[in-house]
Amino acid sequence: MTKISNTKQNNLPDNNREIQDNNRDEMGRFIPGISGNLMGRPVGSGLDFSITAEIKRKLLECPKGKKKTYGQLIIETIFNKAIKGGDTQMLKEIWHQIDGKAKQSVQVNSSLTISDLLNKIEDQK
Repeated sequence: MTKISNTKQNNLPDNNREIQDNNRDEMGRFIPGISGNLMGRPVGSGLDFSITAEIKRKLLECPKGKKKTYGQLIIETIFNKAIKGGDTQMLKEIWHQIDGKAKQSVQVNSSLTISDLLNKIEDQK
């Protein structure tokens, strides 16, 4: 069994330490594709609130003296900029949000190999 030097990991129960060791190779490195953090993120180590949730909450509020929410005002501003202001980039963004961006495929037909390309580069030197 590989020795774990991290004090926090040494406090793990023996069965968890064995699971942790099974994720390492003989040099003590993590095996590719296998999690090195089986215990997960410690409670309280992240943000105590969700930024996304706070933004969504704020978008539903009405600014003082206004009848529309922040969300409604943002949408109105975007549409005014796109339509009244003639901002074609903004119009394109709105369109992409509604329909999604068009997929573009590229087809390459070539019989050249990497070695052919390397030989051509060498010939040009």
